[in-house]
Amino acid sequence: MSTLADYVRRKFGSPTTVARNREDTSITTAASLFARGDPQRVQLLIANLGTSRIYVDSDEGVSSSLGIPIDPGGSAIVTADEDGEDVGRGWFAVATVGTQTVFVKEVLLTGTDGR
Repeated sequence: MSTLADYVRRKFGSPTTVARNREDTSITTAASLFARGDPQRVQLLIANLGTSRIYVDSDEGVSSSLGIPIDPGGSAIVTADEDGEDVGRGWFAVATVGTQTVFVKEVLLTGTDGR
């Protein structure tokens, strides 16, 4: 019988692990890094826990006119399958007002299969 671990190893060629909030998760009106670049990342979840819209992008010039909007209580998921290598780049965010908080969850390859 195949297990979920077997599926993950076949899909990615490596086991995975989960990391949460590895960077500062306070988002202000000045663009800031909330997920450092990591070539082992295959999925990135960003949840807006704040009370105002934020914008996210893998470009440090993220703004309300250049970014993916995430409303309060909303989220965005970036995956290697859908978004290619962009998932492994550094990700930045900016708030429309005040300081907002995000929750960040990353799925990372562990590389323990000799890779």
